[in-house]
Amino acid sequence: MKINRIKIDHFGGLKDFSLDFSDGFNLIFGQNEDGKTTVLSFIRMMFYGDTTKSSSLNVNIRRRFTPFSGEKMGGEIEFTYGGKTYLLSKQFGKTPRSDKTVLLDLSRGTPESIEGEVGEALFGMSCAAFERSIFISGFTPAEDGSAALSAKLASTMYSGDEGESFDEIKERLEAAENAIHTSRKKGSADQLSERLALLQNEMQRASENERIRAEKLSLLAEKEAYLNTLSAQKKQAEALLRAAGEKEKLSVLKTELSRRETLALAEKENGELDEIKLLKAEELLKAASDKRAKAKAEQEVCRADDSPAEDFDTRLDSLLIKLSSAKERVYEAEKQIAAAEKASPPAGNGTYFYLSAALFAASAAAGAFANLFFLAMLIPAAVFALLGFSASRGKNRKQNEKESLLLDLKRERAAAEDEERKINNEYLILSERRKLSLESREKASAERERRLKSAADELLLADKAEAEALNILGATGGDASVAISECRKRLEKISALREVIKMGSYRDMTDQELRERISAPQNDSLESTESYSLKLKAIEQQINETHGTIARLRTENESLLRSCRTVGVIENDIFDIRRALSEQESHFRALQLAERVLSEAYDDMRLNFAPELNRLTGELLAGLTGGKHSRAAISNDLMITVSEEGVTPYSAEYLSSGSADQAELCLRLAISRLTAGERKLPLLLDDVLMQYDDGRAEKATEFFAEYAKDNQVLLFTCHGFFKALAEKQNATIVNMK
Repeated sequence: MKINRIKIDHFGGLKDFSLDFSDGFNLIFGQNEDGKTTVLSFIRMMFYGDTTKSSSLNVNIRRRFTPFSGEKMGGEIEFTYGGKTYLLSKQFGKTPRSDKTVLLDLSRGTPESIEGEVGEALFGMSCAAFERSIFISGFTPAEDGSAALSAKLASTMYSGDEGESFDEIKERLEAAENAIHTSRKKGSADQLSERLALLQNEMQRASENERIRAEKLSLLAEKEAYLNTLSAQKKQAEALLRAAGEKEKLSVLKTELSRRETLALAEKENGELDEIKLLKAEELLKAASDKRAKAKAEQEVCRADDSPAEDFDTRLDSLLIKLSSAKERVYEAEKQIAAAEKASPPAGNGTYFYLSAALFAASAAAGAFANLFFLAMLIPAAVFALLGFSASRGKNRKQNEKESLLLDLKRERAAAEDEERKINNEYLILSERRKLSLESREKASAERERRLKSAADELLLADKAEAEALNILGATGGDASVAISECRKRLEKISALREVIKMGSYRDMTDQELRERISAPQNDSLESTESYSLKLKAIEQQINETHGTIARLRTENESLLRSCRTVGVIENDIFDIRRALSEQESHFRALQLAERVLSEAYDDMRLNFAPELNRLTGELLAGLTGGKHSRAAISNDLMITVSEEGVTPYSAEYLSSGSADQAELCLRLAISRLTAGERKLPLLLDDVLMQYDDGRAEKATEFFAEYAKDNQVLLFTCHGFFKALAEKQNATIVNMK
């Protein structure tokens, strides 16, 4: 197998990151914090996922490499395995269940169906074996879980299944033995023995139980035969009782026949009239009554609405008289005003004032020349002024009287005109009311006529409904209510007769059968019904007592049957228990034999496995150290003991850190080869040469170049010195950036 390419969508601090690898030796170079460990963890997660529930970031890879941005982790790995090229795509969720995995066979372009993780399904290697063999990050010591790993390696060599552990098989064998026999008698075989003893005791009880049940069953059969005899006697007594009853019920039969004849006559008289038609007639009669009552009520309302009209004409004539009088007053007032205005005005008084003014003017002119003349002119002027003033006062008084008269006349005219307007308005309003009243009365009269006609129509419909009701009732005339009452009584009588006949004891007999029974000859040897009733009662009492005895016997028998299983069932259980116990004992002996043989075989396998692991580790160590350490011995707990030429073997713990790392690396590579078998899985190394000096580093790169001829090697490092050494070995250099 080889990894061709990886593409990281988002994982830890890497995003949209990809690397391509080639066959053989690949050195992936990158500085610290470039993401070498992240890439290795990505490869491990892609093939094996992560089921760790620990909250520690050093242990829980899923939590450790979840991006801070919250984006989902995921990516792709293209790899070649078994002659096919695959593309593994994976999206990681918060839990393993939420992971989405797709494995695509690129040669066919079809997805592969797998169960579980891809590494376990394809490589046949668990995650623990993967981390302790081909996946070497720093150093997870191989002796961590050494006993289990050692057992798995031995099982892998001899059974081809790394998942098989001889210790686990031995534990399962011991558990299987304990499941059959234990010192406390709690095993399945112990429990079967106890069950067998209980069944044997139960068998004794069941035998006694079946003897008692046989006795009760015999008695039960006798009682059931006696019950059959009593049942036959009861049927005979019932037949005689019925015959006697028929003889005594002859009058009842006659009454029944008479009732039927009466019903037939009533039905004939009734004709086709039934309850439905009667209800229809009643509805028609009720509708007719309602229509007639409604029509009469409408007629009464119309008569009440025909009230006399208001006397508008008399009031209008009175207003015309008042209006004429008001106009006469206006006319008289206008005549008086005209006469007063034509009266002659009083005499003028302007002459006196004119003369007085002339004299005053002359005296004023003369006063400038002689004072006497002035005085002589001033006196007449004053006299004329006085006369003018007196005349003026008289004229003003007459004028005022005239004006006062005119004002009174105008007031009278205005009052007359105002009264005329009021009367005229009242006349107009009353005329309009008269017009509206006439129109309203005309409409009311038309509506009253319409309602009266409608009432008349309703009366006609009521007469028709009543006639139809009488027709349904078959009556030619008379009071429909009386006819309905008579029909109702007739129908009730028919219904009552039918109900009595229906509920009677002879409802299933025809009229002909009744007549035949009445006319049939009677058996005079029959006893009374009371005698047969007493005999039947005695038989029924014996039957009830026998039923009680049978029920008690059956209950006791069922109780015995439930209290203990049958002998046959118990014998079958005993047979099954003995057979199962025999099988359990045989299986127990086989398990003991298998455990003994397995222990012997496992001891032999451990003896054969150790040399193979020692040989392979020694070969790898010799190649890595240039032959300095040519041999290695590995204990059961995977502790390493090394030896060199001329020196006593000693523990690898006494080696320098570089030599100890070499020995540990060779052990891991040996384990890898043993667990991988023919699969040739790639070797993933994360800075495993950190403590190597120059010589060891050069030897290591040569060793990896040789190792990579059969297995792909991916060595991650941040040291440029190893990069230069790898380039000398023609390794493929893959730069992280």
